Amino acid sequence: MPIFSICFMKRKIILISLIGLLFSSVKNFSQVRSIVVDRETNQPISMVAVTVQGKSKGTYTNEIGLFAFSEIGDTDSIQFKHIGFDKNIISNQDLKDTIRLSPRINYLNEIIVSPSKYSLKKSKNRNKNSNISFAGFSGLELTQLIKMEAYNDYIKSVKIFTKKALTKDSTYIRLHLYANKNGKPGTEILLNRGIIISSNVDKYILFNLEFENVVMPKEGLFVGIEWINQIINQKQQLEPRVLLSKSKRQDQITYYRFWDNDWESLNTLLRIERANTIIELTGILKEPK
Repeated sequence: MPIFSICFMKRKIILISLIGLLFSSVKNFSQVRSIVVDRETNQPISMVAVTVQGKSKGTYTNEIGLFAFSEIGDTDSIQFKHIGFDKNIISNQDLKDTIRLSPRINYLNEIIVSPSKYSLKKSKNRNKNSNISFAGFSGLELTQLIKMEAYNDYIKSVKIFTKKALTKDSTYIRLHLYANKNGKPGTEILLNRGIIISSNVDKYILFNLEFENVVMPKEGLFVGIEWINQIINQKQQLEPRVLLSKSKRQDQITYYRFWDNDWESLNTLLRIERANTIIELTGILKEPK
């Protein structure tokens, strides 16, 4: 066989192989578009964190419960997480047009607090006039351990100090409370799904927990905030900017994470030693008789 024919056949085989690889790679990825609803009421759930497991990729459902992903691997699994609902993990191949989440059950009984028999106690705060601030990203969460001298009393409110927002975009902030597990965030305590405040704030964000039945444990708890936005550019910084201060205490550490990944010290991200968010927690204390 002539040398020219042999070379031509080899090139043809290589070209066919490359085309096969191209089509096989296309087949391994797909676009995902679904709606997330409450299993009991069939109502859409907004601001559900939708993430690809094992990858730093995520988004949130919009006001009608809709989310969309592009280039999701056929073998990938997608996680759905929202306060007040059980976490759900579904493989891409088993994904349906409608995803249903089951509400989490809160067994705590409602309490009625009489103002005449109770007083307020605030956690100690430092440097509210700090000029150090930090703007988050969509899918980013910060959390810090807060302790109070008085414990086993109900938490009335959480105040997180911020810089005045310069823009009026559609960013939201969601509050998280976690148990203290050996100095790191553990089980989520807060089950209320409606504690979400727009980013159009001035000097602080105030979360009212008076009717949430959250008790301050002796070991303290982690107070966390999450930035929520459906922006395309995942690296875009979002308002509001939270104020930070430098703590002298070795055990006072603020942690961060993206899209439900492992918690890491905020110091490693900002390269500021012992940088902590400025949080004020108010408790409802029963006065002695």
